[in-house]
Amino acid sequence: PPKGQTGPMFSNLHMIFNSLTTPLLPLAIYLIFLGLLNLGPSPKVFTGRLDRMYLYAGVSGLVIYGPIQILLPSNAVIRFGDHVWYPMMVLYFFGVLAISMVSRPQLVIYNLSYQDFSLLLSRVKKREVWMEERFGNVIQIIDLEIQFEITSVHAMKSVSLCATRGNQSNLGWHELHKMLRRELISYKASPNGFGWIYLASGLVLAAMVGWTSVSMA
Repeated sequence: PPKGQTGPMFSNLHMIFNSLTTPLLPLAIYLIFLGLLNLGPSPKVFTGRLDRMYLYAGVSGLVIYGPIQILLPSNAVIRFGDHVWYPMMVLYFFGVLAISMVSRPQLVIYNLSYQDFSLLLSRVKKREVWMEERFGNVIQIIDLEIQFEITSVHAMKSVSLCATRGNQSNLGWHELHKMLRRELISYKASPNGFGWIYLASGLVLAAMVGWTSVSMA
């Protein structure tokens, strides 16, 4: 075989990276995941870092199939053949990890409306006796040494708590995350109708991937 390639396994790898499987499979899994979150019986809270990792994993196929493949150095392809995809995937992973680590603290709650979250946060603050200052959608919890802006997305039925400045207490964010997660254990939410759209879209993409895989066989 040519330099940098070692047989049928790498030829099959090349076919996979140049088929619809690469861009569509991670996206299909991510959409199905979003659909199940929105149709679940109770809200789920994630750290912003974990939420971004899920998103970056979902669009990883599109990035590999698009920008990475277009900007891939031709000399690297000639030298390493299909082996070149392994360092490129590792590079993407470390790039995503670096972005996540330098991002400001954030919490994301799925399947919860803004009004319901306001009531839930009020109960938590009252129970924990936290002192706060509020400026519209921006809340500063003095006891935890954190300050965040509350934003919501109706189609996702989600609420995000985004840090308004970088210098904040990580322990305070951890404590808020723990208290919200504890409060949500007994909270029952009505399913979000948009979840069916995400779920159906993910299943359609998964079916396309399956059809492509059968055609390649």
